[in-house]
Amino acid sequence: MKQKLTQGLYVLVFIFFAQLLAAQDFGIRAGLNYADISGIEEGSDAIIGLQFGPVAEFGLSESINLNVAALYAMKGAQDPDPDSDSKIKSNYIDVPILLHYDFGGFYAELGPQMSILLSADGDGEDVKELFKSSDFSAIIGIGYDLGSLRIDARYGIGLSNITKSEYSFYNDESLKNKVITLGVSYMFGGASGSDEE
Repeated sequence: MKQKLTQGLYVLVFIFFAQLLAAQDFGIRAGLNYADISGIEEGSDAIIGLQFGPVAEFGLSESINLNVAALYAMKGAQDPDPDSDSKIKSNYIDVPILLHYDFGGFYAELGPQMSILLSADGDGEDVKELFKSSDFSAIIGIGYDLGSLRIDARYGIGLSNITKSEYSFYNDESLKNKVITLGVSYMFGGASGSDEE
C-alpha cells in the first residue's frame, strides 16, 4: 500500500510537469521554511530552510483558480538546548494542490499537499531509512497579487506520521512535520487577475 502511494506521488509530479504546457499561468516560486516537528517528547526548535520550484495555475472561475506546484523543500527540527547542535534535516519534493480564492488583490489558499522524501540527516548521519518515503499535509495560506509577482504566507499542518513504526530515536509518539512558509512567486504565462481589464 505504501509503495503504491509513493508511486502515485511520482506520477503526480510527472503529470504536473506535463500540465505546465496547458496551464493558464505558470511561473517559479521561492521561499523560506520555518520548519519544526511535532511530537518530540523533549521538545524541539524550528530550523530555517529553502523552498523553490515551478508553479502552474488553472482557472476554474473568475475568482477561483487551482494552484499546483512541485517544490524542493527543506524541513526538520533541532534540539532546543542552546548548548546542543543536534538536528534532523530532511529534504522533500512537495506537491501542493491548492484552491486559490481571489478577493480584490488579496487571496486565500487551501488544499492538500503530498510529499516525497529525498533525504534525511540526523547529526551528520544518513537516517533516511528511519523515515517514511511520503508525507501528507494540509495547507492554508494568504497572499497578495501584484500582477506577475505574488507574495504569500502558508502554514503546512502534518497529517501523517513521518517515521516508520520501528523508529525510536526520540519516543514512540507520532512525529509530524509543521512548516510556516514565506514565499514569492513570479508568474510568466498569461495575465494575472491584477493585469486584466
